[in-house]
Amino acid sequence: MPSNNIMSRLLVLLLVGVAFTICRVAKATDGAAESFESAQPGPLEKLDTPLGVWTAAAGHAEIHNQHAHDGRQSLRLLGGQDRTVELAPRVSADRRWQLTFWAERWTRNQPFSFRIDRWDNGWRTIYEGDEQIRVGGFHTHVAVDLGESPPARLRLVCSSPKDTGLLVDSVALAPAQPMSVGQVSTVQPTLPALVGRDYSRVALVRIETSGNLSPIVLSEIAIETAGTSSLDDIESIGILPVAAAVGDSATFGDWQAPAESLVFAGRAELHSGTNDFWVCVRLKPSANIDHRIAASCSSIRLANADAKIVAAAAPSPG
Repeated sequence: MPSNNIMSRLLVLLLVGVAFTICRVAKATDGAAESFESAQPGPLEKLDTPLGVWTAAAGHAEIHNQHAHDGRQSLRLLGGQDRTVELAPRVSADRRWQLTFWAERWTRNQPFSFRIDRWDNGWRTIYEGDEQIRVGGFHTHVAVDLGESPPARLRLVCSSPKDTGLLVDSVALAPAQPMSVGQVSTVQPTLPALVGRDYSRVALVRIETSGNLSPIVLSEIAIETAGTSSLDDIESIGILPVAAAVGDSATFGDWQAPAESLVFAGRAELHSGTNDFWVCVRLKPSANIDHRIAASCSSIRLANADAKIVAAAAPSPG
């Protein structure tokens, strides 16, 4: 293990973010989203939002202001048996709809079950998430096709240990339409990289999509390291999906030896909205603390497309 003296900070000076447009992002003409930011924190019994009217029996749900996927608040189904929240959605009946949201379990302890039901002259289950909802971090993206006609009511039902529960945020109802990529960018804050860490994040590849039918599969991310002081400081470079669990098995493609140009081949199904991937480095114990690391996305490739999508050239670092 490296000594404390070696655990020194290597300043990561990153390139100015490079954004490029692949196609025009269609604006939704109908539908709504809810992140519970304007709701009063505390027990939930009735909440009227642009998305629809939420209702719950006393002791079943609350507006939670300590954890969120977007903003500061989320909807929490409390621990216990069959805790239920209903939503009467405000959507037109002349089109097909999809329900999407981000979720997390409070604990991995059992029992745990989660389902979504719709009302059509009786309740019918349309989603079962017992094995899909992950613990912590809002890492689970749920997408449910509501079929040819929207339901009069939806209900979320969760069973979990006492004092735990399920968190739900960034709930959206959108017209069902084929997915398309709208914008790809490299978000590059200045971050410290530490010698001795498993890895350090140095840049964020962001892929924006719209639509929710026939999800697009990402198959390739190309990275440029122009502007890096010395590639000899770096042991390896990898791509880590932000929504994935931490660890080598969660990387997009394999860790690679540093080079000026790298292509990572993997498979990631994109969801509607923002899809983020961290560019990460593992530093050598001999890394020079006066050096800088630069990284940017130069292109991506989709599994269902022959040609890669090329970014504009990144500016030289100052």
